[in-house]
Amino acid sequence: MPLVSVLVPAFNNAGVLAGSVGDVLAQTVGDIEVIVIDDASTDDTSAVATDLAAGDARVRPLRMARNGGPGAARALGQAAALGTWLAILD
Repeated sequence: MPLVSVLVPAFNNAGVLAGSVGDVLAQTVGDIEVIVIDDASTDDTSAVATDLAAGDARVRPLRMARNGGPGAARALGQAAALGTWLAILD
């Protein structure tokens, strides 16, 4: 099965991010990467994404320098994606 890249654009989602990413990682797809794009959050979203990456090598956190909205976050994630398939979890 080819690599699936799951993009997770996030803005001030610290409270729900771990659960959302955990649900993705629990899928039966074997080869997966989860790219969490922090859209310059003002809460602990970046720290949560970093912690998730420390616990699972399939998670890659990215952080935008300034808030650009969901479209800009998705575009950054797409540029970083390594997978053959692309999925978006908003």
